[in-house]
Amino acid sequence: KFIHKEMCPEASEFLDINYAEVAKAFGAYGERVTSPDALKPALRRAEESGMPALIDVAISREVVPPVSRYEAVTKREL
Repeated sequence: KFIHKEMCPEASEFLDINYAEVAKAFGAYGERVTSPDALKPALRRAEESGMPALIDVAISREVVPPVSRYEAVTKREL
């Protein structure tokens, strides 16, 4: 199990950009989902749209990112 002492802003602090709206602005199908139950229906709608599609899956800011070299990130060695 991964344990860290503190969060690294470069790996964990992201702006809340609605990429579904960005996709729509480019003429694609875009949809944002905020719960696991909403993902499968969103994928179905994206496929049925017949357009290039993007599903923006919003996750909690409390979730620790899966950085395998966390110490390297904090020291900027990547």
